[in-house]
Amino acid sequence: MAITFGMMWALLAIVCRPHEWWTWALLVAVLAGKTAVAFAVGVRVIGDDEFKRHLWLLPLREIMTPIIWLRSNFGDKIVWRGETFTLRDGKLTR
Repeated sequence: MAITFGMMWALLAIVCRPHEWWTWALLVAVLAGKTAVAFAVGVRVIGDDEFKRHLWLLPLREIMTPIIWLRSNFGDKIVWRGETFTLRDGKLTR
């Protein structure tokens, strides 16, 4: 979780210790790492240069991802391919 939600931890470190240099360095390192991965996957793996236009959305995505992940742990409704299922007693029901 430390790597997956790196932006969340970096922002939390800044909130807790805003005057420490290492918190800002952590934020820069996380952003640089996430940007490098986006570049590697976007250009080298997929061969898509269009990702550069939407690169500014990366920090927003990194902030929203842990919130969505956390919310998903408290629900019992699943929508899959347009159909709604409910989780009851460990089984999916329509």
